[in-house]
Amino acid sequence: MKHENWIFYAISFTCWLLPFAIRVFLVEIPDMTPEQLEKLPKEHNSAAQEVIRLLSTENREGAFWAIFKNNLKGCVINITGGVFFGLGTLFNLVFNGFFSADMFASSYRNGMSIPAIL
Repeated sequence: MKHENWIFYAISFTCWLLPFAIRVFLVEIPDMTPEQLEKLPKEHNSAAQEVIRLLSTENREGAFWAIFKNNLKGCVINITGGVFFGLGTLFNLVFNGFFSADMFASSYRNGMSIPAIL
């Protein structure tokens, strides 16, 4: 029985790793400064814009709640994914794989070491 669970873990990890690898190695990730990010239309990156705005005004508690609300949306998608045969959860894994690659590459370009990122 436990062996079957490892298969599901491996499938889930692969669903995250494939888009991550594709994004890191095959798709050029634009290097954006916070100022350029602010100029994007609201619908493109509203959560990140809100966190940057709150942190620039030194409102750490507000930034925490903005991140918390954004992450809560992801949790709801994963939970409801079970109702729809895992499609929402699969989509969320793929989506997070792409954006994890963006964060990894941006952090590395800005001088962070790989151990520090991990």
